[in-house]
Amino acid sequence: MVFFYYFRVANLILQLSFDFFSSTYPDLPLYLTTQRSPKTSKSSFLKQEFMIAHYPHQDKEKFLIPNITNFQDGLKVGEALFKKVKTPFCIYANGDDIAAGIIKVAKHNQKVLHRDFFILGEDNLAYSDLLNFNTVDFHLKTVAKQAVNLLLSEKQGQTSGL
Repeated sequence: MVFFYYFRVANLILQLSFDFFSSTYPDLPLYLTTQRSPKTSKSSFLKQEFMIAHYPHQDKEKFLIPNITNFQDGLKVGEALFKKVKTPFCIYANGDDIAAGIIKVAKHNQKVLHRDFFILGEDNLAYSDLLNFNTVDFHLKTVAKQAVNLLLSEKQGQTSGL
């Protein structure tokens, strides 16, 4: 039950994030990094579906960047994007560490956040405060604690009924 609640809240947060991008920057391309392929991950699949719904004119194969897991991957994504894309763009990074890597490359290329590119990270890590970018906080620690408490209370309920 806790997982289902978390999943619904996470989907709502993602929906709002894509609503923000598509209403604020409707003409800018959106790139999406994911840890896993949408074929193997429900969350990556949903992110891709939100992107398609909000940016139907984009080729999902071209704008989806899978298998991105850390700061080093963020550096590689940044290098590729700033080399390839010459106009402003948006990127939804699947982690604040990934967003930080992209921003580091941007600064090296004299690109300015909120002018040349717009980024939204995930996890609400210190990177977002230090580098001044927006981030999504799914409150994983709180959800995990609630899940453990729920499981323990259910187990106690079953034990006490014996």
